[in-house]
Amino acid sequence: MIRSLAVYLLFTLLLSSSTFAQKPPCFSLQGSQTCPDLQSFYVRSVSDFNNVASFDSYMRSQFDNTTAYRQAFQSGFGCSGWDGSQQRFHISTTCFYFVQVGECSENPPVTPMCKTECDAFINSMQTIFQNTTFCPTAGVSQQVLQARQDSISPTGNAFADFCSKRSDAQPCARGLKSEFNQCGFFNADDNTAFCANPANSKQECCTASTLTALQAVADSLAPVDNRPWIYAGIALGAMTVGALFFIFCVKAKPWRKSSTSAIAPPESDLKPLPIERTLTRNQTNKGKRQSLFQTVRQSIFGGRNKVNPPPPLPMTNNNNKYPQSMYSAPGDQTYASTPVPMPTYQNQPYQPPQQQQPPQQQYAEYPAGNTFQMRVIDPYAAQLGDELSLEMGDFITIEEEFDDGWAVGRNESTGDVGAFPMSCLVSVDEYESLAGVGMERKSVVSQRGRSLYASGFR
Repeated sequence: MIRSLAVYLLFTLLLSSSTFAQKPPCFSLQGSQTCPDLQSFYVRSVSDFNNVASFDSYMRSQFDNTTAYRQAFQSGFGCSGWDGSQQRFHISTTCFYFVQVGECSENPPVTPMCKTECDAFINSMQTIFQNTTFCPTAGVSQQVLQARQDSISPTGNAFADFCSKRSDAQPCARGLKSEFNQCGFFNADDNTAFCANPANSKQECCTASTLTALQAVADSLAPVDNRPWIYAGIALGAMTVGALFFIFCVKAKPWRKSSTSAIAPPESDLKPLPIERTLTRNQTNKGKRQSLFQTVRQSIFGGRNKVNPPPPLPMTNNNNKYPQSMYSAPGDQTYASTPVPMPTYQNQPYQPPQQQQPPQQQYAEYPAGNTFQMRVIDPYAAQLGDELSLEMGDFITIEEEFDDGWAVGRNESTGDVGAFPMSCLVSVDEYESLAGVGMERKSVVSQRGRSLYASGFR
């Protein structure tokens, strides 16, 4: 502290002495770390500093937390118990003093330091001297006591004289921003204790220090590097786009090719075969429909839902057994009959005879591959797009029967393919026998329980 007072005194003497024909040169504070708010200004050179690097070195030696500064303060003012605390606006007053008193011609208009903050530095020195724990009075020489008094008197100290000439008239600077945010204290603990006092809690610097502390906490919680989050977002977006492309461009192609259009049977399948067979309900292969979840899963992840063809119907050459309807009671019922060959259609849909005319020829059930034929006994109007309309007497080729009373087949009269209720059909022979008694049989068509497409039929 004694050294700093000597520097300030020398600085003042150099500027005011008439023995110097020319004042010392000035240097810029651009890049200064100790007086960052004054980097656009200049100061005069003295023996302790003549450029910004040596200036910052000198200013750091004046920090309250340096051992050299504390020891100089303790020995110069007899304050053996002082721990470097409770000084306010020490560095701010020093920085503004060198800029304002130097009066360098290179300086732009200087905003002076406010009197309130400058006086706070002088008052903090007086508070330290009055604290007997820091600065005892017993056993202290009169010279030391006079040094204490001079350091806070405008006539005995350059700083005190500087602060006495300040004003709070605007505009004025509230000190360095870094010190003002801590109410002028160099140590954060001093600032905390100062603002904890209810008499000081409403001061503007206490509010500013609270905001600064909250900002520091927020900065510590913020992510150090946002790049991993950005990369993760890009990767997730690319995966989503790839999945959508796969579903709509790759899997949609086989879906568009799916069709339920009717295909005419080859001519060879329409040739009559002189056979007879025994068909019972227990010998048919009833297709089992899959759930909707299984159908969607197979459509997305591959594999087509295949309909298993029914097994070959048992064939017999027993001329004593008449072909049974699937609705007839099981058992061995014997009829005397001879097989009747099927006519050749020559690629034209079969035209049934008029109902009022006696049948010219008996037709056996259609034995093409694993299919068979029945005839319509009750008309049915299609209710859905995948159903098949039935008219009285139509020949229907059964391709697959389901356990809910419905079947899939082709109407030989129209060439259409679709689903229909089995209760509207009877065997060819039963149809002929009913035609002779007036066709008074009436079926009951139950409401369809499940859609054809839900069963997996293609």
